[in-house]
Order: sequence, then C-alpha cells, then structure tokens
Amino acid sequence: MTVAPRVDPAQTRLVQELKHGSPLFGCRFDPSGRFVFAGGQDNGVQRWDLADGKKTTLAGHRSWVRALAFAARERLLFSGDYSGGLLALPLDAEAPTPVRTIDAHKGWLLPWRSAPTAPRWPRAATTCWSNCGRSPTAP
Repeated sequence: MTVAPRVDPAQTRLVQELKHGSPLFGCRFDPSGRFVFAGGQDNGVQRWDLADGKKTTLAGHRSWVRALAFAARERLLFSGDYSGGLLALPLDAEAPTPVRTIDAHKGWLLPWRSAPTAPRWPRAATTCWSNCGRSPTAP
C-alpha cells in the first residue's frame, strides 16, 4: 500500500491565480492535470490550461453549472446544471461543443462520479435535490 506524503500547511504558497467575472460553484482538475474546470452562475463551464492560464468557456447549459465529473478514457467532461441538464464535452478540443446532451432530471444535479464500465460510453449515475425523475445511463 502506498502511503500519501504528509502535507505541511505552512509550506503552501500561491502558484497561480485564475479569475472569472461570475461566481463559481465548484472546480475539478482533469485526470491528466493539464486543465482545471469550474462551473458557475453564468451557465458556462470555464476551462483553464494550467501551463499558460488560457481560459476557454464551454457553453450549452440552460442554468447554473454545479456538477463536474470526468470519463478519463473517453477524454470527456460531464457537467450538470440546475435545470437537470447533463452535457458531455471533449476535454481538450480547441473550441469544445457538447457531443451529447441529456435532460437527466427535473431539478438541479448534484456532484457525481462516472464509471468507465460501458463499451462505448461511460455510465453516469446522477443525483438531484428533489422531484428527480429518472437517472440516465448512456447507451
């Protein structure tokens, strides 16, 4: 078993500051560590390239973006919004557009994880706050 190295909070320091003009609800590093993604109140997902700080907006949501998860093998980001919408977006495309859109629930999606078990698409188990409806699994 590998033991994680001890972290000394006194040794932490600011390495890079990434800014956005609208409130953000959460962020995640992609599996490769190249990008950080954040969902926010402006209905977009922001992607920052950590090497140069370049910011790209991934559009397509109808409401505030709250949930982010990755399918590493397929190089996809799944993002969920407050209207129950779920988008699958390519991680590293120059101008990403959704490759799949699913109306997942009748309520806002909470953070989740994807499972790389399907032959063509990862399975995504989603949760929502109330009056959820069904939980989708991509074919």
